[in-house]
Amino acid sequence: MDTFLPLRRSICWIALLGAWALTAMPKVTAQPNSSADRTPSSLTFPILVRNDKIYVQMKTSIGRFFLLIDSGTERTLIFRQSVPRTYLNLEPFRTRLFGIGDSSRVVTIGQMPLAIDLPPWSSFHTLALLGDPLPVDAGPYDGILGLDFFRAYCVLLDRGALRMQIFPVGQCAANTETWTTVHVDWTRHAILVPLRVQFTQTQSEARTEAILDTGANLPLLLSNQYRQAAGLKVKHHYKTGTVKTYGANGVVRADVVPGAQYRLGNSTILITTRVAVARGRLHPKAGIFANKALRFQSVLGNEVLSLVAIKFDALHRCIYLQVPKLN
Repeated sequence: MDTFLPLRRSICWIALLGAWALTAMPKVTAQPNSSADRTPSSLTFPILVRNDKIYVQMKTSIGRFFLLIDSGTERTLIFRQSVPRTYLNLEPFRTRLFGIGDSSRVVTIGQMPLAIDLPPWSSFHTLALLGDPLPVDAGPYDGILGLDFFRAYCVLLDRGALRMQIFPVGQCAANTETWTTVHVDWTRHAILVPLRVQFTQTQSEARTEAILDTGANLPLLLSNQYRQAAGLKVKHHYKTGTVKTYGANGVVRADVVPGAQYRLGNSTILITTRVAVARGRLHPKAGIFANKALRFQSVLGNEVLSLVAIKFDALHRCIYLQVPKLN
C-alpha cells in the first residue's frame, strides 16, 4: 500500500480548493479613485443675514470666524482682536483698506498666512490682511471674506435660500435656460458691472459702471454726477428717502430716487430695488478709489441679492443671474 497516498490526496484537495477560491473571488480591475468619486462637486454653507449684511461662518487654521461676504474688498481680512496671540507673529504690512465712504479710515497693520477649511476639498490658502474692525452697524464679526476667495472658486450667493455654494473655478458655466449671463470687468481691485438705469421722474436713461459690492447694505448707489439726471437738486439734502451706510472709508449718505429701476448689462431682468444718488463723491482722495486704474461711477450693494441669486465666474469674466421661483 502506498503510504504517501493520503498525503497526495490532501495536497490535491488543497490545490482544488485553492483553485476554486481564486475563481470565486471577484475580478480586480483598474478602478477610478474611489475617494475622488466621493468628492462632492460643490460645497454649501449656510449664510446669516443681519442688518442687511451677509455673513458666513468658516473654520480656518486659527479658529472659527464669522466673516462678512464682501466682493467689494480686494483681499480677505481678519480683525486683530479675533486672532489668538499665539498666531500674531505676522509680517508687517500697512495699506489702506479699500471700500466706499467719504474719508479714508481703515489701515491694516500686517498680513499673515490663513487657510480656510473646505473639507473634503483642499483648503483655501491666502495671505490675509490683519486690521481693526470696520465701523459697521451689524454687531460683532471677525473679518471679511474678500474678492480673492471669489477668484479662487465659482461662488453662488442665494440670499433667499440663505446659502453660499462654491464650485471648482472651472465648473461654473450655468444653464442658459434658467440663468442670465452678464459680462463684467474683473479688475485686480473689484468687479465692475455695466448698468442701464431708468429714471421715471425725468423719463431718461443713464448708463453707468458699478462696483459689485456684496459687503455693502446698499441699493444701487450712483455718484453725485447723476443727481440732475435723476431729478434731484444738486446740492439739496432731502429729509425723506435717505440712505446712510458705513463702508471701509466711513459714512455714505445718499437720497433715494422714487420709481427708478435698472438692468445689469444686456440682461432683460428689470431690478426694482431702490436706487439712490450720493450727496458727495464716492471716491475720496485716499484709498482704492483714488487709484486711476479703477474707474467707476456707482456701487451696486447687496440689496440686489434680495431679488436675484448671483453666481460669480472669474474664469469667464462674467456673473450669472437667476430669479428665484416663488413657492
